[in-house]
Amino acid sequence: MPVTSQNSSGAYFLIIGGRINRLPIETEHGSDRREIQTEGNAMMKKLAITSLAVAATTVAALSTGAGEAQAKKWYWSPGAAAAGGFVAGAVIGSALAAPRYAPPPAYVEPGPVYYSPPEPWTPAWYEYCSSKYRTFNPETGYYFYRPGRARFCR
Repeated sequence: MPVTSQNSSGAYFLIIGGRINRLPIETEHGSDRREIQTEGNAMMKKLAITSLAVAATTVAALSTGAGEAQAKKWYWSPGAAAAGGFVAGAVIGSALAAPRYAPPPAYVEPGPVYYSPPEPWTPAWYEYCSSKYRTFNPETGYYFYRPGRARFCR
């Protein structure tokens, strides 16, 4: 059941079976028919190219078909050439009518995130060094990495 509706800009739309078609109307600035004509021209161009490809392959297949004597000699009929032309036309037509999709957006992987140890003598620094080194001395800021060898926690 067709339904007609009007949007805020005053354009009329005809909705048939879930498909929305814009209706040509006369406005104060002229006609909306130009938009519909460009859509129709693109469809007619696609239809013309497809039918031309089918016709060209069919004519080529029928004109190069073998005569009756050659068909018997090679055990195939002229109908095989017509079928081959039909198949070639269908393949070319479907390739021309296939929708063209834009490539997906390129994925840019985020760069690595580096964490540096906290500044010395801050509460975060005390927490970091105490949890990382068992021999950490909070009064001096040093830890023992080998018996008798101390190193400042950074």
